[in-house]
Amino acid sequence: MFFSAFLAGSVFPFSSEVVMGSLYAAGVSGWTLLWSATLGNVLGFLFNYWLGRMFDEEHILRHFKISHDKWERNKLWTQRYGYWAGFIAWIPVLGSVVTVALGFMRVNVCLCTLTATLGKLLRYIIILMALCSSQLQPIN
Repeated sequence: MFFSAFLAGSVFPFSSEVVMGSLYAAGVSGWTLLWSATLGNVLGFLFNYWLGRMFDEEHILRHFKISHDKWERNKLWTQRYGYWAGFIAWIPVLGSVVTVALGFMRVNVCLCTLTATLGKLLRYIIILMALCSSQLQPIN
């Protein structure tokens, strides 16, 4: 679960929800899934953040295949909301662009990590609640 969540939280395209659902159906504890998924996803966020810090704008646009318009919109959005932009880091594709932009713009890494962790934790809680209700089992 940890590795799939790391990939899903980084610039690599991956879906951790399928892995989480499969592991939950196989009997893995919901708490174990919640914490390993959140930790992996947050480390994926930090991977993106540091990529943003390492590369210049030209490299980011070229290597991550981000359109110039999308990059500019995300930079403006990131400037406007600052570290709170980390809260939406869980959103597929958009979240990756925002997290790279946070690093590129050198927004406070501790505050970004805090908001990203809150968003990612809430996301996995909602996913686990949906899994629990669909199988009518408690989150053991």
